[in-house]
Amino acid sequence: MNNLTDNQKANISQELIAKAMQCETPEELVELAKTEGYDLTLEEAEAYLDEMDDIELDSQQLKAVAAGDGCDQNVYNEGDCSDFDPGCVTGDTLVMLADGTEKRADELTEQDRLMTWDFDKGTAVGRKMFFMHKGTFDEPHDVISVKFSDGTAVGVVREHLFFDMTLGKFIAVNEDKPEESRAYIGHDFAKVLPGGNFVTVKLTDISVDEKTYTYYAPIAEEHWSHMVNGMFSGCAYTLGMVNRFDFVKGELRYDPQKKLADLEKYGRLPYAAVAEYVSYEFYKQNRGDELSVAIGKGLLTVEELQGLVAKFFDCFFDPKKIAYVSA
Repeated sequence: MNNLTDNQKANISQELIAKAMQCETPEELVELAKTEGYDLTLEEAEAYLDEMDDIELDSQQLKAVAAGDGCDQNVYNEGDCSDFDPGCVTGDTLVMLADGTEKRADELTEQDRLMTWDFDKGTAVGRKMFFMHKGTFDEPHDVISVKFSDGTAVGVVREHLFFDMTLGKFIAVNEDKPEESRAYIGHDFAKVLPGGNFVTVKLTDISVDEKTYTYYAPIAEEHWSHMVNGMFSGCAYTLGMVNRFDFVKGELRYDPQKKLADLEKYGRLPYAAVAEYVSYEFYKQNRGDELSVAIGKGLLTVEELQGLVAKFFDCFFDPKKIAYVSA
């Protein structure tokens, strides 16, 4: 909407942006603009729709999150989030960066780009860390040592995901489900090498060997996965999203035909459904439209999604607990 004044642009509401995204033709967009008091030509509407995928919202528009609290896209959060505390890994865990080097979880900063995995292309990619949560306990907490056949061990606090090549999906090692977690012993798991290739190693043991007062939970933008001590993994609350599509057997890649079928069956979640809680940029960069598949398959219920919105955002974006940083 190139002919809008700076003041008009600054005051475009999330609701209007959501409505504009639903317009399928330039004529519809022109009519919408007219009803909202904006002067838009047909040519400008065509250009706007062509560039919709590349839209960048200004800083004011990036603040539509739960309870009206704002957040930057990269955040580092420190605090006790007792209401929603999924845990992750110990501070001495090595997290792989985009260039293949590794850095302790307790030394990561908002400037770091993590190595993650593009499940459509089946390749390693670098993405910014869009948040890191440091959780603390009042008393020493058990650390679950997850051990693999090549000598790799990962210190898990409460719960963490690993990619099970035997089952072809992410599974959770959970302190509250010890028998279920130990049932994965003997399975092959994916380990990513610094160059971006992966090998398989077997899970050999799960035991409690130490205690900690802290844990660290990094999240990489878009693909929501990361490598810890080389192991392909993710934070527990992303399970429904990362497993939303079926993987090709023996590969770290979504089955394209099955993915297409799922999207045709369940559709895409429109931004309008979540505009009250997240910015369009967050929705677009993190594939929010595909939440419909996770919900449709029962991997993530509407109630759980509402709970995540209520707890996740209140916890991680509470201005009393968070250190805001720039993207």
